Amino acid sequence: MAGELKEAKSHDPIGTLDELEAAGIDPTVYRSCAISVGPREVRGCPYFRVCEFPYKGHRGPVGGPHNHGVLHITSFGQSDTVGMACFHFMALVNDHRQCGEVYEVVADEGDTILTKGTKEIMTPVPGARPKYQVLEEPYELVIPAFPRPHENPILASERYNAGVMPMIEQKIMERRLNRIARLPVPAGIQVPGSKGEAGGVPVLEADAPESAPIVRRRGRPPKVPK
Repeated sequence: MAGELKEAKSHDPIGTLDELEAAGIDPTVYRSCAISVGPREVRGCPYFRVCEFPYKGHRGPVGGPHNHGVLHITSFGQSDTVGMACFHFMALVNDHRQCGEVYEVVADEGDTILTKGTKEIMTPVPGARPKYQVLEEPYELVIPAFPRPHENPILASERYNAGVMPMIEQKIMERRLNRIARLPVPAGIQVPGSKGEAGGVPVLEADAPESAPIVRRRGRPPKVPK
């Protein structure tokens, strides 16, 4: 329905503005690594103005979003290294840096970081239920590349619609023109396309408009005042 707002499957930026346009994805519905323009023109990244990454606003896959390894040190001195997207990093920075917490980028896509995970250990107990213990242990994590719009699995239907909708609209237009061409043409009507031209909607000839017919009513004539 025209003017109806569509629901995005992801409310985070999914690529650069030109990547969205190349994939046929509506930039007014999905966010991109760009600055927002108007309420219905471009949905950009909400952290674009304060973004600290040098690739913001660049074209193609060089631009954002990208994943990074981030060192997090809490205000109590506990630390961990985790992987996250650039817009998640900026959200945490804006919300928690003033509280004394530290967030620093220490790795990029393809780099390996040492992060924390948990491991469950079961200890058998004779004649009773086994005991389970959850231990924290470090493990290596490779920072994956951020999926671009043309390969993002959640956008498969959007890419399909972008490729098939022009063909569907063309078929609908052809059927409408064929139906119009088969309609009976009243006298005084000229149909463009009847002499080898493209079909179109019937158009009245430029004749002088006829006056409306005079309607005579039965009954006594109106009285004329003396």
